[in-house]
Amino acid sequence: MKIFSLITLLGLSLFLSASELTLQDARALLLSNNLELQAAEASSQASANSETASLYNLFPQASLTSSCSRSEAENTSPDNRYGYGVNISQNIFSGGKYWLSYKIAGLNSDLEKQKYLQTRFRLLAELESNFYNLLKAEEMLKLAELNNKSAVELQKIALIRFQADNLAEADYLQFESQKANREIELVQAQNELLIQSRQMQMLLSLEYLPKAVSPEIKDWLNEIEEISRLDLNDISALIEAMNLYLQKVNPELVSTNIEKEIAAKSKLISLGEFLPKLSLNWSWNNSAENLEDDFNESRQLSLNFSIPLLPAGSNLYNYKQKCREFESVSLSNASQLLEAELEMQQTIYALLTNARSYKAAQISLTAAQQTYELNQDRFKRGIISSTDLLTSEIQFVSAQHNLTEKLYDFQNNKTVLKQLLLIETDENLWQIFEL
Repeated sequence: MKIFSLITLLGLSLFLSASELTLQDARALLLSNNLELQAAEASSQASANSETASLYNLFPQASLTSSCSRSEAENTSPDNRYGYGVNISQNIFSGGKYWLSYKIAGLNSDLEKQKYLQTRFRLLAELESNFYNLLKAEEMLKLAELNNKSAVELQKIALIRFQADNLAEADYLQFESQKANREIELVQAQNELLIQSRQMQMLLSLEYLPKAVSPEIKDWLNEIEEISRLDLNDISALIEAMNLYLQKVNPELVSTNIEKEIAAKSKLISLGEFLPKLSLNWSWNNSAENLEDDFNESRQLSLNFSIPLLPAGSNLYNYKQKCREFESVSLSNASQLLEAELEMQQTIYALLTNARSYKAAQISLTAAQQTYELNQDRFKRGIISSTDLLTSEIQFVSAQHNLTEKLYDFQNNKTVLKQLLLIETDENLWQIFEL
């Protein structure tokens, strides 16, 4: 136990010497240093290059050729042949394959951009959640220190009464037990703070333990006040408006729409395999038997037309497969839309519940604090028992924890909503709320 306490105190001393970190600073560090985000950005850029490369398939293809051959037969002199030339071909119609492939490459580029946005806002949401958890751990440690100090003072008062034979030994031992419980809660709060600080350090690849700097709490309280005033009609109208916004910006929903378009164009490509192909070819060639001789020049222009006959079965199977893939993507798109709308609706209702619960918790804390302070005075005068005082103390501590929990539950639900709506700051979120 002593070793455990020493480790805790050592970690706490490291935390007390940690550097302060604001949420804005944490965001900047994440966006500049996170390797996963950098990989997603590189993948998005590579996809954009693929789109440009596929565009050139629509233009004429040219090649420069040269040849040198030698053939020998019995009783004849060797036959040498030299040649060079230029070949140019232009696809005119191939069932839309090249054009649709170019459009698919563009859609794949858009898809990678959405994946980048999805990664970006997922990491930002994870960062915010960790940051608020760190703030909550710091707040819980402050409460644990105050409650431990209060328990020590109560134990001293109980000791004076016990020594004066005004308090039974069993009642005094209850204060000793409560003091020990508060010491345990203090150690637990210290450990939780170190854990949360380590997690933030690992997420941002920091060389030091960060100490979260709390933003203006009054801004949070104003938000809670505004949200708590909304009635069910306001919430329903807000959900309806946000559903439309969600469909336009949410990366997962936008990605499924893009995948649906890709599946539709892939189906058209497979259908185009049944259509005729038309291409134009032009060639210019020069040939001679010896390098010293004059080269014979020839030009050729041809229009090539072909109708696919076999394997028709393979083409038909491929088309049916693409049709099934399109149907699967369409169903997945509808399912993800319902899931995203449901998650957003639950988050908004959770925000409303958090806001109203916080206001109720404020009232509960005020009442519990007043009761506890009154009971402290009444206990000193011997009016109430130790059990009554300790019960009110437990209620006061529970009300403190409950208020802190409700405050950070509100912040975490707000973070979930920002991730769903692709919003980075609280200010932009409240613009959508139009509060």
